[in-house]
Formats: sequence, structure tokens, C-alpha cells
Amino acid sequence: MKIKLTFIVIQCNRQLSQLDSNYFKFFLNDKKEFPSCYMSTQNEYDTLKTLSDKYFHVDFDWLLRELYGFRRINPNECEVVYTAFMPEILGSLKSGEFYSDNQAIQSAIELDPYYEEFLSKRGRSPVAR
Repeated sequence: MKIKLTFIVIQCNRQLSQLDSNYFKFFLNDKKEFPSCYMSTQNEYDTLKTLSDKYFHVDFDWLLRELYGFRRINPNECEVVYTAFMPEILGSLKSGEFYSDNQAIQSAIELDPYYEEFLSKRGRSPVAR
């Protein structure tokens, strides 16, 4: 069975009002997808670190990571979703971009309903504030 790791990184700009559309953003790679890869010979820590190092100029151990969920995509593939919150840091991206909900809509980015549900819940989370 293949195991896919997906890493959702959320940025909250506490200097903005929670009503501002740029207060809460989520990271997407250049393909406008959440970073993900399949586990192979590495354990989950090393796999997530590889994803983080590919997209961010931030020390992976500094990010507070949390297991969000697990789902079966098909009979031969499962997905484990991890999340992390980070403040807005200039120069923290190697590639990709953080998107607000409005920016994602304007860019015609369609997210899997599974991820949309997560983003909706986390936007109201006390951790994000």
C-alpha cells in the first residue's frame, strides 16, 4: 500500500484584523497544490522535513506540526495529512505561495473538499489566532 504525506502550512498575520481576507492564508506549491509526496525509505519525520526543506527557508524543527487526519484514497493508497502554523516571515519561501481564500477563488484554484473542510475548521481555531 502506498502512503501519501500531505503537508498543509497555514500562515496567520496577527497584525491584521481577523476579518481581513489576508489574515489567514494557506500554502500551495507552484502547481497550486498542497505539498505532498509518497513515503518510501524515509520515516514520516524525514519525509515531512524533505517537503518543508523543498519549499521553505524555515527550520523544520521550529514549525509546530500536528497530525490532522488520515484517509483512504483508494484500495491501494492512503493519505496522512499534517499541518503547521507559521507567522508571516519575509523571505521564507523557496517556491510556491500563500493564498487567502479570496486569492484562491480569483485564481480559480479548486481544493479537494477534504482540505476545504480542514481549512474551514482551522480558520476558527484558537491556535490560528
